[in-house]
Amino acid sequence: MNGYKHRIVVPFQDTDMAGVVHYTKLLGYVEQAEHAALESIDVPVISSKGGFPKVHIECDYRAPVRFGDEVDVVITLREISDKSLHWGYLLELGGRSLAGGTMVTAMVDIEGKPKVIPLDYRDKLRLLCKE
Repeated sequence: MNGYKHRIVVPFQDTDMAGVVHYTKLLGYVEQAEHAALESIDVPVISSKGGFPKVHIECDYRAPVRFGDEVDVVITLREISDKSLHWGYLLELGGRSLAGGTMVTAMVDIEGKPKVIPLDYRDKLRLLCKE
């Protein structure tokens, strides 16, 4: 998968007694990658124009993630619609797929109401789209 790559070194606090990362933490890693991708193109995660909360997420888990693993989260913006962004993501360790899926984020104003994505954001977001 081509896209924006963000590396996470798994902290001890994210693991359970078996030394495995809880699945909900993996979605947090995806969110960190999403935020880093947005920041890389100068689109704020949240501002006076609003933000992009998750409205739908799917994930397939394939292998455990453990303390100290250096996980690459690859996130790709697949589609920009009037009010939402459609993402694909993959978590990898040494080229091995650990988890992957899709998510949708929606543009909302500071009161949480849906709004159209501003044109200046759209121009920047296109930089994250992969053909």
